Amino acid sequence: MVHGGDSMVLLINLGTRRAEYATLADMCFAGRAKQLLCVDEIPLGNDGHGFIIASDGITDTARLAGCALERMSGSVLSRVPLHEIPGALAEYLDGLPGPAEYDDIGLIVFSPIELEATEHPTLLVGGTTPVEEVSYLRKVSEGTIEDAWITLDDAKDDIVRM
Repeated sequence: MVHGGDSMVLLINLGTRRAEYATLADMCFAGRAKQLLCVDEIPLGNDGHGFIIASDGITDTARLAGCALERMSGSVLSRVPLHEIPGALAEYLDGLPGPAEYDDIGLIVFSPIELEATEHPTLLVGGTTPVEEVSYLRKVSEGTIEDAWITLDDAKDDIVRM
């Protein structure tokens, strides 16, 4: 698994329901590096593991919860199945009292042992450009689009199966 920029990957032990490892942001890799500068090899052993790939906005969520990201993820995992994390995060953010400032959050949550190609679509996920971000914010401020969470169920008509 490769990530770069301000994203991060958390390795979740599904048996203990704890984050065992978290990568750091790597801004040198974000479109600037000609090679991978840091490669970590993590042996997974026999326990089932899941992964959370998240944009940097997830650290704002931990800040709003008043704890470290690894502690917050362990707390969430003790109450919520892995596949329900994105929805639980959206509910948490919607339930915050008053306006709360946090960066945009993108999540991909999966467990390789639970993936079966016949039941799950293949998703291609890409980033945005500064021009797209400005256009999006303009449309939100004009009220022509809603700034809202999009779930897989909401977007299923737009998914192209590979």
